[in-house]
Amino acid sequence: MLKLRYPKDKLEIIIINDNSSDGTGAIADRYARRYPFLKVLHTRPPHAGKGKSGALNQGYNMSSGEIVVVYDADNTPEPDAVTYLVMGLVNDQKAGAMVGKFRVINAHQSLLTRFINIETITFQWLAQAGRWFWFKLSTIPGTNFAIRRSILEELGGWDEKALSEDTELSIRVYNLGYHIRFFPAAITWEQEPETWRVWWKQRTRWARGNQYVIAKYIFSFMKLKRKRVFLDLFYFLFTYFLFLIQRARI
Repeated sequence: MLKLRYPKDKLEIIIINDNSSDGTGAIADRYARRYPFLKVLHTRPPHAGKGKSGALNQGYNMSSGEIVVVYDADNTPEPDAVTYLVMGLVNDQKAGAMVGKFRVINAHQSLLTRFINIETITFQWLAQAGRWFWFKLSTIPGTNFAIRRSILEELGGWDEKALSEDTELSIRVYNLGYHIRFFPAAITWEQEPETWRVWWKQRTRWARGNQYVIAKYIFSFMKLKRKRVFLDLFYFLFTYFLFLIQRARI
Protein backbone atom coordinates (compact mmCIF):
# COMPACT_ATOMS: atom_id res chain seq x y z
CA MET A 1 0.00 0.00 0.00
CA LEU A 2 2.95 2.32 0.60
CA LYS A 3 3.89 1.96 -3.08
CA LEU A 4 0.61 3.47 -4.28
CA ARG A 5 1.09 6.37 -6.69
CA TYR A 6 -1.39 8.67 -5.00
CA PRO A 7 -0.91 12.13 -3.40
CA LYS A 8 0.28 11.36 0.13
CA ASP A 9 -1.41 14.47 1.54
CA LYS A 10 -4.74 12.96 0.43
CA LEU A 11 -3.98 9.34 1.28
CA GLU A 12 -5.05 7.73 4.55
CA ILE A 13 -4.11 4.08 4.99
CA ILE A 14 -5.81 2.29 7.87
CA ILE A 15 -4.67 -1.22 8.75
CA ILE A 16 -7.37 -3.08 10.66
CA ASN A 17 -5.70 -5.59 12.95
CA ASP A 18 -8.78 -7.59 13.83
CA ASN A 19 -7.82 -9.56 16.92
CA SER A 20 -4.84 -11.29 15.25
CA SER A 21 -2.80 -13.70 17.34
CA ASP A 22 0.52 -13.32 15.49
CA GLY A 23 2.90 -10.41 15.02
CA THR A 24 0.69 -8.43 12.63
CA GLY A 25 -0.12 -5.70 15.14
CA ALA A 26 3.50 -5.04 16.11
CA ILE A 27 4.64 -4.98 12.48
CA ALA A 28 1.85 -2.58 11.52
CA ASP A 29 2.70 -0.29 14.45
CA ARG A 30 6.33 -0.09 13.31
CA TYR A 31 5.23 1.07 9.87
CA ALA A 32 2.79 3.58 11.39
CA ARG A 33 5.63 5.23 13.30
CA ARG A 34 7.50 5.75 10.01
CA TYR A 35 4.62 6.99 7.85
CA PRO A 36 2.24 9.66 9.19
CA PHE A 37 -0.49 8.81 6.66
CA LEU A 38 -0.63 5.20 7.90
CA LYS A 39 -2.75 4.35 10.95
CA VAL A 40 -3.41 1.08 12.73
CA LEU A 41 -6.72 0.08 14.27
CA HIS A 42 -6.47 -2.71 16.84
CA THR A 43 -9.93 -4.13 17.47
CA ARG A 44 -10.69 -5.01 21.07
CA PRO A 45 -13.21 -7.37 22.71
CA PRO A 46 -16.17 -7.51 22.70
CA HIS A 47 -16.00 -6.02 19.18
CA ALA A 48 -13.01 -8.02 17.94
CA GLY A 49 -12.84 -11.00 15.62
CA LYS A 50 -16.57 -11.02 14.85
CA GLY A 51 -16.30 -10.87 11.09
CA LYS A 52 -15.21 -8.65 8.25
CA SER A 53 -18.29 -6.39 8.29
CA GLY A 54 -17.72 -5.34 11.89
CA ALA A 55 -14.02 -4.72 11.26
CA LEU A 56 -14.84 -2.61 8.19
CA ASN A 57 -17.32 -0.51 10.16
CA GLN A 58 -14.69 0.21 12.80
CA GLY A 59 -12.16 1.17 10.13
CA TYR A 60 -14.74 3.33 8.34
CA ASN A 61 -15.55 5.17 11.59
CA MET A 62 -11.85 5.88 12.04
CA SER A 63 -11.40 7.18 8.49
CA SER A 64 -11.93 10.74 7.27
CA GLY A 65 -11.73 10.61 3.45
CA GLU A 66 -14.57 11.39 1.04
CA ILE A 67 -13.89 8.08 -0.73
CA VAL A 68 -13.29 4.79 1.07
CA VAL A 69 -11.25 2.08 -0.70
CA VAL A 70 -11.15 -1.48 0.63
CA TYR A 71 -8.46 -4.15 0.26
CA ASP A 72 -8.25 -7.56 1.89
CA ALA A 73 -5.07 -8.58 3.68
CA ASP A 74 -4.10 -11.03 0.93
CA ASN A 75 -4.06 -8.35 -1.76
CA THR A 76 -1.26 -6.40 -3.42
CA PRO A 77 -2.73 -3.56 -5.49
CA GLU A 78 -0.80 -2.21 -8.43
CA PRO A 79 0.59 1.32 -7.82
CA ASP A 80 -2.13 3.10 -9.84
CA ALA A 81 -5.08 1.00 -8.65
CA VAL A 82 -6.47 3.50 -6.14
CA THR A 83 -5.94 6.40 -8.55
CA TYR A 84 -8.05 4.63 -11.19
CA LEU A 85 -10.83 3.82 -8.72
CA VAL A 86 -11.00 7.38 -7.42
CA MET A 87 -10.76 8.84 -10.92
CA GLY A 88 -13.71 6.68 -11.96
CA LEU A 89 -15.89 8.05 -9.17
CA VAL A 90 -14.82 11.64 -9.79
CA ASN A 91 -15.70 11.38 -13.49
CA ASP A 92 -19.03 9.60 -12.98
CA GLN A 93 -21.21 11.26 -10.37
CA LYS A 94 -23.95 8.64 -10.85
CA ALA A 95 -21.58 5.87 -9.77
CA GLY A 96 -21.89 5.02 -6.10
CA ALA A 97 -19.00 2.56 -6.19
CA MET A 98 -16.17 1.68 -8.55
CA VAL A 99 -14.82 -1.88 -8.69
CA GLY A 100 -11.52 -3.00 -10.14
CA LYS A 101 -10.11 -6.27 -11.43
CA PHE A 102 -8.18 -8.83 -9.45
CA ARG A 103 -5.58 -11.30 -10.68
CA VAL A 104 -4.29 -14.44 -8.99
CA ILE A 105 -0.75 -13.92 -7.72
CA ASN A 106 -0.18 -17.65 -7.01
CA ALA A 107 -1.86 -18.90 -10.18
CA HIS A 108 0.89 -21.43 -10.95
CA GLN A 109 1.24 -22.81 -7.45
CA SER A 110 -0.99 -25.86 -7.89
CA LEU A 111 -3.69 -27.38 -10.07
CA LEU A 112 -6.29 -25.79 -7.78
CA THR A 113 -4.90 -22.28 -8.16
CA ARG A 114 -4.74 -22.75 -11.94
CA PHE A 115 -8.46 -23.54 -11.94
CA ILE A 116 -9.19 -20.59 -9.64
CA ASN A 117 -7.25 -18.34 -12.01
CA ILE A 118 -9.44 -19.45 -14.93
CA GLU A 119 -12.53 -18.96 -12.76
CA THR A 120 -11.60 -15.41 -11.75
CA ILE A 121 -10.83 -14.33 -15.31
CA THR A 122 -14.12 -15.81 -16.53
CA PHE A 123 -16.12 -14.22 -13.72
CA GLN A 124 -14.71 -10.76 -14.28
CA TRP A 125 -15.08 -10.63 -18.06
CA LEU A 126 -18.44 -12.40 -18.21
CA ALA A 127 -20.19 -11.63 -14.93
CA GLN A 128 -18.71 -8.19 -14.17
CA ALA A 129 -17.85 -6.67 -17.56
CA GLY A 130 -20.65 -8.53 -19.35
CA ARG A 131 -23.39 -7.51 -16.93
CA TRP A 132 -22.16 -3.93 -17.02
CA PHE A 133 -22.24 -3.88 -20.82
CA TRP A 134 -25.72 -5.42 -21.14
CA PHE A 135 -27.56 -4.35 -17.98
CA LYS A 136 -25.42 -1.61 -16.37
CA LEU A 137 -25.01 -3.93 -13.38
CA SER A 138 -21.91 -4.88 -11.47
CA THR A 139 -21.33 -6.32 -8.00
CA ILE A 140 -19.05 -4.92 -5.33
CA PRO A 141 -16.35 -7.53 -4.63
CA GLY A 142 -14.79 -8.08 -1.25
CA THR A 143 -11.67 -6.19 -2.26
CA ASN A 144 -10.30 -3.56 -4.68
CA PHE A 145 -13.31 -1.26 -4.72
CA ALA A 146 -14.03 2.36 -3.86
CA ILE A 147 -17.27 3.76 -2.46
CA ARG A 148 -18.40 7.27 -1.62
CA ARG A 149 -18.36 8.09 2.08
CA SER A 150 -21.70 9.87 1.76
CA ILE A 151 -23.28 6.58 0.65
CA LEU A 152 -21.84 4.63 3.58
CA GLU A 153 -23.16 7.31 5.92
CA GLU A 154 -26.62 7.11 4.39
CA LEU A 155 -26.65 3.32 4.54
CA GLY A 156 -25.21 3.09 8.04
CA GLY A 157 -22.12 1.19 6.93
CA TRP A 158 -21.88 -2.55 6.39
CA ASP A 159 -24.47 -5.08 7.53
CA GLU A 160 -22.68 -6.91 10.33
CA LYS A 161 -24.96 -9.95 10.00
CA ALA A 162 -23.86 -10.51 6.40
CA LEU A 163 -21.00 -12.90 5.63
CA SER A 164 -21.20 -11.75 1.99
CA GLU A 165 -21.04 -8.12 2.97
CA ASP A 166 -20.03 -7.12 -0.55
CA THR A 167 -23.14 -8.56 -2.25
CA GLU A 168 -25.44 -7.15 0.42
CA LEU A 169 -23.90 -3.69 0.13
CA SER A 170 -24.25 -3.79 -3.66
CA ILE A 171 -28.04 -4.17 -3.46
CA ARG A 172 -28.39 -1.25 -1.05
CA VAL A 173 -26.21 0.98 -3.23
CA TYR A 174 -28.40 0.23 -6.25
CA ASN A 175 -31.51 0.87 -4.18
CA LEU A 176 -30.30 4.43 -3.52
CA GLY A 177 -30.37 5.05 -7.28
CA TYR A 178 -26.63 4.78 -7.97
CA HIS A 179 -24.89 2.33 -10.26
CA ILE A 180 -21.73 0.31 -9.62
CA ARG A 181 -19.16 0.49 -12.37
CA PHE A 182 -16.46 -1.96 -13.43
CA PHE A 183 -13.05 -0.33 -14.02
CA PRO A 184 -10.65 -3.10 -15.14
CA ALA A 185 -7.59 -0.83 -15.24
CA ALA A 186 -7.57 -0.86 -11.42
CA ILE A 187 -5.81 -4.15 -10.72
CA THR A 188 -4.93 -5.97 -7.53
CA TRP A 189 -3.07 -9.27 -7.15
CA GLU A 190 -4.73 -11.70 -4.76
CA GLN A 191 -3.50 -14.78 -2.92
CA GLU A 192 -5.91 -17.69 -3.47
CA PRO A 193 -6.40 -20.93 -1.47
CA GLU A 194 -3.76 -23.54 -2.29
CA THR A 195 -5.45 -26.54 -0.67
CA TRP A 196 -8.85 -28.04 -1.32
CA ARG A 197 -9.76 -27.84 2.38
CA VAL A 198 -9.19 -24.09 2.58
CA TRP A 199 -10.98 -23.62 -0.74
CA TRP A 200 -14.00 -25.60 0.52
CA LYS A 201 -14.24 -23.54 3.72
CA GLN A 202 -14.06 -20.33 1.67
CA ARG A 203 -16.81 -21.40 -0.74
CA THR A 204 -19.03 -22.68 2.07
CA ARG A 205 -18.75 -19.27 3.71
CA TRP A 206 -19.65 -17.58 0.42
CA ALA A 207 -22.68 -19.85 0.04
CA ARG A 208 -23.94 -19.11 3.55
CA GLY A 209 -23.39 -15.40 3.05
CA ASN A 210 -25.26 -15.24 -0.24
CA GLN A 211 -28.12 -17.32 1.16
CA TYR A 212 -28.54 -14.62 3.80
CA VAL A 213 -28.66 -11.92 1.10
CA ILE A 214 -31.24 -13.85 -0.94
CA ALA A 215 -33.46 -14.41 2.11
CA LYS A 216 -33.16 -10.74 3.09
CA TYR A 217 -34.23 -9.30 -0.28
CA ILE A 218 -36.10 -11.89 -2.32
CA PHE A 219 -39.46 -11.31 -0.56
CA SER A 220 -39.07 -7.53 -0.48
CA PHE A 221 -38.28 -7.31 -4.18
CA MET A 222 -41.21 -5.00 -4.94
CA LYS A 223 -39.81 -2.43 -2.50
CA LEU A 224 -36.51 -2.20 -4.38
CA LYS A 225 -36.23 0.93 -6.50
CA ARG A 226 -33.89 -0.63 -9.06
CA LYS A 227 -35.72 -3.71 -10.32
CA ARG A 228 -32.73 -4.80 -12.39
CA VAL A 229 -31.15 -5.96 -9.14
CA PHE A 230 -33.54 -8.91 -9.36
CA LEU A 231 -31.20 -10.31 -12.05
CA ASP A 232 -28.54 -10.64 -9.38
CA LEU A 233 -30.94 -12.19 -6.88
CA PHE A 234 -32.09 -14.63 -9.57
CA TYR A 235 -28.46 -15.54 -10.32
CA PHE A 236 -27.64 -16.11 -6.63
CA LEU A 237 -30.85 -18.07 -6.12
CA PHE A 238 -29.89 -20.57 -8.81
CA THR A 239 -26.25 -20.71 -7.76
CA TYR A 240 -26.65 -21.11 -4.01
CA PHE A 241 -30.08 -22.70 -3.60
CA LEU A 242 -31.49 -24.55 -6.60
CA PHE A 243 -28.12 -25.77 -7.89
CA LEU A 244 -27.10 -27.09 -4.46
CA ILE A 245 -30.49 -28.77 -4.00
CA GLN A 246 -30.12 -30.50 -7.37
CA ARG A 247 -26.63 -31.74 -6.50
CA ALA A 248 -27.96 -33.08 -3.19
CA ARG A 249 -30.57 -35.10 -5.10
CA ILE A 250 -27.92 -36.55 -7.42
